[in-house]
Amino acid sequence: MKKVISLLFIIFSFSQMGYGQSDVYEELKKTYDQLREESKEDSALVVAKKMNAWALQVETDSSLRYAVSLRYVGSRFYSLSLNDSALYYWNKSLEVLEKQQRAESLDAAYCLYNLGIFYYLDMGYYKIAEPHYLKALEIEKKFLGEEHPDYASNLNDLGNLYYDMGDYKSAEIYFKKSLKLKKKIFHF
Repeated sequence: MKKVISLLFIIFSFSQMGYGQSDVYEELKKTYDQLREESKEDSALVVAKKMNAWALQVETDSSLRYAVSLRYVGSRFYSLSLNDSALYYWNKSLEVLEKQQRAESLDAAYCLYNLGIFYYLDMGYYKIAEPHYLKALEIEKKFLGEEHPDYASNLNDLGNLYYDMGDYKSAEIYFKKSLKLKKKIFHF
């Protein structure tokens, strides 16, 4: 009940400042982004939760904003080293995206990539991380293209995974692909 009252207060406050219902989420997103940039993770988590509550209440669980806000909440939990909560929200975001027939979207790729990082760097579960990275790359290639800096960077990350797995041949392939793209993108 307290969360609903808090959310209603935020919506009312924004409406009094001239923002319509559809702008509330965007204003919360701007605040969230600013707090993230300032490394104010606790505050960013609070705002991400407010974004999530707003999306669920106003747009329901069938909205893209709801699915994306789940990912934001998960990412803030991860930045606070609350990994079980991060995993829950990232997986929930993927589940919602699948229900919305958005399993092949960039938003899904971001969740998959986050899961890959977690399983690789935090848990050392290389074989679990690998399909997450590969699927994220496949989706990124489709939407961003091969000449996008994120795609090139993520190729390098996959190379690091294979290197740590002892699969040096695959690591070399991905490192070379990444380097070639970075040279092309950044002209060095």
